[in-house]
Amino acid sequence: MASHYDGAKYMDILNLGAGNKIVCAEGAINHDRTRHRPEIDIVWDLNQMPWPWDDNSFDVIVARAVFEHLKPDLVEVMNECWRILRPDGVIHLKLPNVASLRSHDDPTHRWFATLRTLDYF
Repeated sequence: MASHYDGAKYMDILNLGAGNKIVCAEGAINHDRTRHRPEIDIVWDLNQMPWPWDDNSFDVIVARAVFEHLKPDLVEVMNECWRILRPDGVIHLKLPNVASLRSHDDPTHRWFATLRTLDYF
């Protein structure tokens, strides 16, 4: 499945927990915990910190429905993102809303977000 980053130029993008949502842009790195697709560039368990990327490595981090499954809490995960993002970098997140009954259906969710959770950061 393509993403809206397809065709982006001169941007280093890290797509965490890519699953089947592969970023095809030049400079993109697709990550997952297993190499279930040939487009997965890096296999790593995000529960193991520090993550394998150098400081200031990326302009954009994409994490769609990933962080809520991790053992480290959101503060630890965001600190790691901060470390590997370049100055003025951007994180695109998709998190489960605590008010959504569907978000509680997944037994692998460790926590949930509100509309104001990310205001802390």
